[in-house]
Amino acid sequence: MADPHDAIEQLVRRPWFWRADQPLPIIVVTGPDGGAAEAAARLAAPFQDVVPHASADSGEYATLYDLVAALAGEHGQLGKPVPGSFLPPPRFPLVQFVLWARRQRDDRPADDDAWDGAGAAGRWPPAPHSRTGQDEFKERVKAWRRARFGGDRNRRTAADFIGRAATTWVPLGTLAVWLAGGASDLVGLIPWALGILVALSGTALQAVLSIRGSFFNGWFRRQPYLTRRRFERLPRYALRLANASDDEIDRLLIHAFCQDLRQAYQRWIIPWPSWGRGLYGMLVLEARRSGEATERFLRILEETTEETGLPAPILVIAALPDELKDERRSAAPADLARLPALVEGWRGKVRRRVPRLRMVVAAGGHLPDADHRPRLLRSRLRAIAYWSAVALLVVGPAVWAVQNQRDRLAHCGGLDFAERIDGECVGVVNADGPAPGDLFTGDVTRAGDGAGHRQRRCHQGRGRPRGRDHEPAPGRGLPRGAGRP
Repeated sequence: MADPHDAIEQLVRRPWFWRADQPLPIIVVTGPDGGAAEAAARLAAPFQDVVPHASADSGEYATLYDLVAALAGEHGQLGKPVPGSFLPPPRFPLVQFVLWARRQRDDRPADDDAWDGAGAAGRWPPAPHSRTGQDEFKERVKAWRRARFGGDRNRRTAADFIGRAATTWVPLGTLAVWLAGGASDLVGLIPWALGILVALSGTALQAVLSIRGSFFNGWFRRQPYLTRRRFERLPRYALRLANASDDEIDRLLIHAFCQDLRQAYQRWIIPWPSWGRGLYGMLVLEARRSGEATERFLRILEETTEETGLPAPILVIAALPDELKDERRSAAPADLARLPALVEGWRGKVRRRVPRLRMVVAAGGHLPDADHRPRLLRSRLRAIAYWSAVALLVVGPAVWAVQNQRDRLAHCGGLDFAERIDGECVGVVNADGPAPGDLFTGDVTRAGDGAGHRQRRCHQGRGRPRGRDHEPAPGRGLPRGAGRP
């Protein structure tokens, strides 16, 4: 009989980069009191130290906000490094921004009596249209961004984003050098200055946008829950989130959680660690009562996935009692006037083709052993291949630049018709009239036009004149920047 851990390993193992990622199910384990939770823990035990992993027991967190903060907050379980993965852990900039904005609701200023957000003295948080409130949140956003980059861990995060940006812009800077390399020898430093400028400015800009979160914040304008309005500034949007209801914030939190995971596994055009990730994350939840944080997390996760058609790239193993094992799909009757909207929504669901996420299994019988050893060679080879490509993109252009500079020096500043021999440029003789036919031995690689102007190339060790009578006048007809032949 096959080991259940083999099935779990097949699910968490990511397909090769030329194949599309597959949706992951929610494995619901049912059983008597304590039996379902023990079976779920045994299923996940062999993978706790090899994949991004998090767990939450029934009643451990009072609200969904606390649960998401423990999973994907600034010190969340899923954001911890995974030993042996050779890759940085997933980042959660979207979730952490929503968590921070929701936290401002309880962070009243010391002089809160001075606030008059909507005509009521002492209101906090102030209304979204309050000018005073927007100014206050503008300063809070600045302070939050500065506080995020203090400490050793956040410095490593900044270095990680700088390295990710360099793998894109160092090759582009080298390409700029190559494209501008046709400039004349007098301005030979211009291509190198242009390449360095492209590499440094592009790396700095992308790294700053990634560290600040601006690289991903545009997603808030494209999602359906508490959508950020066009041209709405981030402090005002944060103020609007602070005024939102718990239900709205919970849905946005779950959707942002899924989006952060999708960005961690999305195959970007630019080099990104997602190319090297060979294993999906795992989340183990236990719920015993309807309405508690873990049960609400599962329900909203399924609802937002069905509404958006975007499943999260994480395997969820949930221990639930029998009364909570099935999805609850409400089909309340709507007014006849809303029939066009219902038809449009139904067609959207058909286009999304979201599979049924829940896969229900019973925990009865013999429980699987927890000594299964996952096969990690494939995932580690993928990570090593990613770092090899990164090294090639960073070191390769530098090697090319050094070799190109040596070639330019050996050919008198990049002249393809001359070589530097004993400190002098040798290779071309330009004369006013036709050269005698027996002047050179060897291949004649370039001939002049009908007006009598000739250019002939002499290779090193070949093409020496047979007599001094045919030697051209010193310095006559040499190309600019070349020495005497």
